[in-house]
Amino acid sequence: MNSNVKITKGASDWRIYQQIDGYAVLNLEGVSIKYDDAPTWVRVVNEDDLSLVINWTQVEITGEKTDEDGMTVRTFKISLRLPAGGLYRIDTTVSGGLTGIDWSAQGQKIYHIGVGDLFVITGQSNSAGYGRTPVADAPELGVHLFKNCEKWDLAMHPMNDPEGTVHPVNKEPASGHSPYLSFAKMMKNKLGYPIGLIQESLGGSPISRWNKKVNGDLYNSMVESVGRCTDGDMRVAGILWYQGCSDANENDSAVYYTRFKQMVEDMRTDFRSPDLPVYTVQLNKVHDQENIIWADIREIQRRAAIEMKNVFVVPSLDLALNDGIHNSSASNIVIGERLARVALEDYYKKPCCFGLAPDIVSAVCDKNSLTLTFSNIYHYMHTLGVTAANCGFVVEDDNGKIDIVGYNGSGDKIYLKLERTLLGKAYVSFAQTSNLKSAPPYDAGSGLPIIAFNKKEIENV
Repeated sequence: MNSNVKITKGASDWRIYQQIDGYAVLNLEGVSIKYDDAPTWVRVVNEDDLSLVINWTQVEITGEKTDEDGMTVRTFKISLRLPAGGLYRIDTTVSGGLTGIDWSAQGQKIYHIGVGDLFVITGQSNSAGYGRTPVADAPELGVHLFKNCEKWDLAMHPMNDPEGTVHPVNKEPASGHSPYLSFAKMMKNKLGYPIGLIQESLGGSPISRWNKKVNGDLYNSMVESVGRCTDGDMRVAGILWYQGCSDANENDSAVYYTRFKQMVEDMRTDFRSPDLPVYTVQLNKVHDQENIIWADIREIQRRAAIEMKNVFVVPSLDLALNDGIHNSSASNIVIGERLARVALEDYYKKPCCFGLAPDIVSAVCDKNSLTLTFSNIYHYMHTLGVTAANCGFVVEDDNGKIDIVGYNGSGDKIYLKLERTLLGKAYVSFAQTSNLKSAPPYDAGSGLPIIAFNKKEIENV
């Protein structure tokens, strides 16, 4: 042994522990060199000011053995109940008693640990992070990452670094900037305790690989990884899910809602939390494509947030890409902050976060005047001076599409003037293809664009 005490299980530098009701219990195991009957001790201090969190506490000796150097060592265990916060340092020593313990030979120290919330990063390329453009998004103490090599470290880009991976099933050929450092920094600063991220996403992955009833190889790898980084406890604070592009085809889109719901139910079972929150991002646009099934996936993402408890969705349609399909680094920062704001407002119940995006509530038509009413308006709907012809809304009835000749917003409503009156059943959609060519309307209070929707039935009065 290089020191007289070594922790072998339950702690490592940079690790974040999931808090439950404001505390985490650290179950540590280790070995210490036997010096007569001198006890082994452990304490915890705050790293920022060296104040005591837990004073020197004697461990429980569980056995005795000879190590590889022929020395007699004792195995031990100890449980420490730490409050949410940090960063903390764990100190160890062997000493005959508390008197003079500070001058005893020091054992191993564990640095930069925290108690806070853990979030699992799942999904495909925009979750793994393919941002390529320069942006200021620096690492921050208290935001840590369980990397693909299954070691805790300070979180920084690229999150999905494939070097040294021990689960090659999600090994990326390339990686860049992702939304989740931005998310975690805002969460840490608003909640007042550290945030840990567990990277599991993979570019190009369809939902079948995240659904263990279909394929599930990525899902199973995620569960194994979370088990290892939590010592089998399995509890996390939430799932970060950004996926859907690979399922925007006729066959997979038809079963996307079912597969997503099954996946969420399995996550809540495997992570021992029946109300585990899942934070999702609605698909952004795609340049040079007019894939109408994109709208079906977006509508499913919208519906899931309405119909499933603790499933949340944020929009991304107003944000820039750095290629045909991947969000720019600056857009990723915005997405991360949007996810944090919706989490803080709607799950953590923090006031004044303005995280809920405008969502369609009703569509009512009187002659050729269509009024759309939206929820989650903090100030008023702004249409940005976009012309009616380019507004992104589509109105259809039994006779086909209807030209929109007027477009404006006020309060919680958007008003569309139609070229003719409706015939038979009618529907309104927003962003009906993959490539939205103009800026979406947004709430002037939150700055959030509306959630895209597909085929909302119109009430014709």
